[in-house]
Amino acid sequence: YTRQYEAVTDLNLFHWGADVSGLRAADFEQESAKAGYDAIWLKVEDEGVMALVAEVQALQEVAIGTDIVRSETELLRIAEQRYHGGYLPSQEVQKVSVDLDNASSSLADAQAREADAKARLQNLSGQGEVEPVWPWKQRMESSLKRLLDWRSFDPRRRPELVSAQAHARAADWRARQASQLILPALDGSLA
Repeated sequence: YTRQYEAVTDLNLFHWGADVSGLRAADFEQESAKAGYDAIWLKVEDEGVMALVAEVQALQEVAIGTDIVRSETELLRIAEQRYHGGYLPSQEVQKVSVDLDNASSSLADAQAREADAKARLQNLSGQGEVEPVWPWKQRMESSLKRLLDWRSFDPRRRPELVSAQAHARAADWRARQASQLILPALDGSLA
């Protein structure tokens, strides 16, 4: 009765540092990918905030337009009463009527802009109904204070710059790896 065991391994003992260069290049490529993701996230967040601001602004325009139409309607009612009482010429009543028509048209335009802004916000957020409020006021105020302190501003922390720098370092290490792989290698095997 005979038992036989065999273990085979192929071990790279010396490749002139090409493996280390490849590992460092992979690390920098990973850093570049993470920074690229951060840059995309900032862009998406910026688009979302701009869409939210546009929706809030459009809602305010609709509210103001509604108030103006309500006021113009009341002014037309008063002008017609004064005309019937003989205190106002018909041209003035017609002028107030034209002002009401213009205000109504402006309100319809504002409502259309609000519908577009709401659709864009819902499209960016991926939700059917979005509450058009600004819940990040305190966060934004503290961020603004930090941004206004120019001594703390470091453009090198921008994700797109971090990504570009890591990408350049990875390319450097890939070039080193390629040049090191040209050289002869010492490999060993155990059997």
